[in-house]
Amino acid sequence: MTVTNLAAILDRSAPDDRDFIIQLSPDADEELRLTWGAARARIAALARGLLKRGLTHGDAVAIVAANSADYLLLYMATMAAGLVSVCVNHKLPRETVAHIMQDSAVKFAVADAERSPLVRALVPTLDIAELDSLLDPGPFTPVEMKPEETAMVLYTSGSTGLPKGVVNTQRMWCANQGMLRSALQYFQDEPPVIVDWAPWHHTAGGNHDIGLVLYNGGTMHIDAGKPLPGAIEETVRNLREIAPTWYFNVPKGYEALLPFMRADAALRENFFSRLKVLWFAGAGLAQHVFDEWKDLAHRTCGEDILFLTGLGSTETAPTATVFGSSSARKTNRGATSTRASAC
Repeated sequence: MTVTNLAAILDRSAPDDRDFIIQLSPDADEELRLTWGAARARIAALARGLLKRGLTHGDAVAIVAANSADYLLLYMATMAAGLVSVCVNHKLPRETVAHIMQDSAVKFAVADAERSPLVRALVPTLDIAELDSLLDPGPFTPVEMKPEETAMVLYTSGSTGLPKGVVNTQRMWCANQGMLRSALQYFQDEPPVIVDWAPWHHTAGGNHDIGLVLYNGGTMHIDAGKPLPGAIEETVRNLREIAPTWYFNVPKGYEALLPFMRADAALRENFFSRLKVLWFAGAGLAQHVFDEWKDLAHRTCGEDILFLTGLGSTETAPTATVFGSSSARKTNRGATSTRASAC
């Protein structure tokens, strides 16, 4: 498969009746379910609406909100329209948000209710709760993009100063997904079902995890939980009901889930029932944690579940190396894919 604008895959991949995105509440209730067909129509209407506002090729559109179905659809509509997505951490202070808006020359923003007043003082802004007002229903063909054109700008954490904008091109994102599919080839026959909390203003969630769903015609369940005390329980409730086929977490998340997995046989059995891959990133994983997850998987389903990672950064969108086979060593980060330029 070759694409130059990842948004274009929405027009030629998964069947219309397959679930695309399911938004879950903090109580693990289903808040919203959209099929691929409904998502395609809403993305097209949003792309038309963005251009109707007078935005032109290459203009930057900021999204300042927590993960949600509308966030993802707007994210894709922005790129489909030939615009640049700027995904902003919605918890940043005003002065940092102002820096990002100026640094990326943002022309229009969509923000959640808490941040809308702050962002509206900086650039023209729409509250994400009013996103329907942007819709212009009708057909839309994603804009043909040159591989070197900017798809998005992601900002670093700012741990050594103000956050720095990192340009991710269309080629970078598309090639990343071709590279991952070459390592995880079962995605071609079995589109991934993902339960994910990772924030989309970060490359792991916003590039890697979203990309796996988009590129492979999968289903994204938005997990309202977090790998934190008092919030991990939300993730546990979701995993009792939803069986992922590919699962991502940071090392602290895997550590936080272990007590629940040890104590709850029903949770383990559902979680591992169709799981193909565990994936960690963001920090080093302790060997004993790696070993216990491998052991839990084998005792629960009688199989060796792949527990994989890679090496990457915001600047590589994010994958630079990926490891695609079983290992007893949690430190094995793989090698650069020979098909990294597949897109």
